[in-house]
Amino acid sequence: ENGKRKSFLSKGRLMIGFLGKNEAAVQSCTKSIELDSTYVKPYIRRADSYKQIDKLEEALQDYQKILELDPSNAQARREVYVNSFISV
Repeated sequence: ENGKRKSFLSKGRLMIGFLGKNEAAVQSCTKSIELDSTYVKPYIRRADSYKQIDKLEEALQDYQKILELDPSNAQARREVYVNSFISV
């Protein structure tokens, strides 16, 4: 049941993101995170959507959360690393 819900929400967010509706993707991902705050995929998709709408601080916060949940996540490591040079 929970796995099906995650899969459904994940696919829904993916479709929304492909359609360029980043605000809707952020809302959908946020709802998914509320259901399971340890599931990494919605953080990744929400961070990517935040970047698309120039909410870079929010994106960075999500990338940092991703690293808390999955320290080996290459995308999040790269984004946090790059941002550390931009913020200086």
